[in-house]
Amino acid sequence: MAITEINKRVIITQGFGLCMNPECKQYLLKSFSEDKMEIFVGEFAHINSKALNGPRANNLRNDLDEPQNVLLLCGSCHKMIDQNTREFNVEKLLSWKNNVKNNLLKKFDIPIFESRDKLRKRFENYIYENKVIFQNYGPASSGNLDIFTRKKEKWDEKCINTIIPNNNQIILLLDANITLLKNDEIMLLAKFKLHANGLIANKISKSLDPYAPLFPKEFENILGGN
Repeated sequence: MAITEINKRVIITQGFGLCMNPECKQYLLKSFSEDKMEIFVGEFAHINSKALNGPRANNLRNDLDEPQNVLLLCGSCHKMIDQNTREFNVEKLLSWKNNVKNNLLKKFDIPIFESRDKLRKRFENYIYENKVIFQNYGPASSGNLDIFTRKKEKWDEKCINTIIPNNNQIILLLDANITLLKNDEIMLLAKFKLHANGLIANKISKSLDPYAPLFPKEFENILGGN
């Protein structure tokens, strides 16, 4: 087996497109052409190798291709960690992965709330902005397919500049406050993550996924909103 496309998108989202080595943090989407299309140049590095005698091998694990065992790295850092396993051991690489999440929470000022009501109000800031953009620029909006309005271009631009960052904020916010969610809401959050990862694939990485799930409409009311 190999790392699935869904898991790749999860890992890219976790790292926000940056090398997870805290001393590198290289942006892994590069623009090479005149039309400024960004190409993914990162690599997926196993913490515990899949190979029997590979770097930090652990053949007792059955989740070697899952996000918890994979880092997003640039090519240089990937080569470095696999050629020096004494320094770059499992504990160190796991700390890189944990630091990415903790630093993102700090960087994006993700608060920990004591009540669902306060969490919902913060959540609504992002979800309603996305909703308004979708209604005005999304595929079902008036004139989206009209080549003369350039509305589809605006939709793509809004996805990259606003909706995808808002989706990332929503995921960070709800993950950080996961104890306030009910079991069915945690399942709904998982569905939203699939949708968010599919949007990244279609709008940023350009690895088009025709099976990417649509936005789950019930997610808007995940915390009992109106």
